[in-house]
Amino acid sequence: MNHSGDATLEKIADDYGSVSDGNPKINPAIGTLAIASDGAPTLTDATVLYATFDGDARVFNGPVAIAPFGGHYILVAHVSTNNVAVIDTNIGDPKSRAVGNFAVGAGPSGIAVDDAHNVAYVDNAFDGSISKIDLAHATDLESGGIQPIQTQIRALANPYSASAQSGRKLFYDASNTHVTPSGFVACATCHPGGMDDGLVWFIETSKIPLKRRRTPNLANAHSATAPFHWNGQFATMSDLVESTITDLMAGDGLLVDLASVQAYIDEIVKAPIAPAGDAAAILRGQTIFNSPDAACASCHSGADFTDNQLHAILNPMSLTSDDSFPMANTPALHALFFRAPYFHDGRSPSLQDLLTRSDASGHGSTKNLSASQLSDLVSYLQSL
Repeated sequence: MNHSGDATLEKIADDYGSVSDGNPKINPAIGTLAIASDGAPTLTDATVLYATFDGDARVFNGPVAIAPFGGHYILVAHVSTNNVAVIDTNIGDPKSRAVGNFAVGAGPSGIAVDDAHNVAYVDNAFDGSISKIDLAHATDLESGGIQPIQTQIRALANPYSASAQSGRKLFYDASNTHVTPSGFVACATCHPGGMDDGLVWFIETSKIPLKRRRTPNLANAHSATAPFHWNGQFATMSDLVESTITDLMAGDGLLVDLASVQAYIDEIVKAPIAPAGDAAAILRGQTIFNSPDAACASCHSGADFTDNQLHAILNPMSLTSDDSFPMANTPALHALFFRAPYFHDGRSPSLQDLLTRSDASGHGSTKNLSASQLSDLVSYLQSL
């Protein structure tokens, strides 16, 4: 997917969830590893592709945990395909680097190797299980490339409802063909941890006209913040999920518990905690936020800082003529410190820019604030 800023580079596809001519929209990558003398991996800026999704049955999605073993091998656990890939770092061909593939429990989120490099243990967060991998056969691709392993369930209490747990699995699932037939994209691909990837995307398919959109943080998508999307086009999260599956991910949405995603967001997804700031500046900024001089709270009201209404705040509404819409849905403001760039098309690189833009004519009265008032208001916004 293209986030270069150049719309002419975006190839129109039927959707973002199917493979076309061996050139899918998304490829998984890990940082290049240098194995130190103590066995600790060191990341560099380069990437190593290890799956191409051009018909290969070994699909890996959502790499979240890594462990080295045997000198030049690494294990990568994938939360969205519930498997562990064995990568041979000495192999140059991306199609051949995955020399092992182990099916594990649901939501593998941690992996550890014993000192002798004989056994790996995988912590599967979504079903409370531990998988044990015999590394003596880790590079032996048999049984269709997926080796059976030992998995044991732990009897642990779970604070979340069954619906929320189901929604979490669905959100991360890249193996359900009703959601993502080719298996290389999941909801969590762009919303890792229910948050966001920090990118602005050009989106254009046969069903969706070209538009430029900043990935929203779903900590601001709790039930109370409906409607959803930048232009408020979806009355419920179920409507949004169904549209995403069918229009972007190539799925048909059949036999999918759409409502469980809202339960996952409501119960499990939390906004990241803001770093400590200047308490006095934050308090002054809060006063400014709620004052008629700034007029922030007239739209960003309530516990989630949204009135759930549409407002015309930008002129022009979009940076390109293709994706214009007349009014924007008031976004909730949790974790603003974490969410640059700002606005639906990412036009503002900072909160200071957002509050002083000449094209934000309907965005409160913050352009009239003094430099010190603006600084205090930013301090408050970054604390939310």
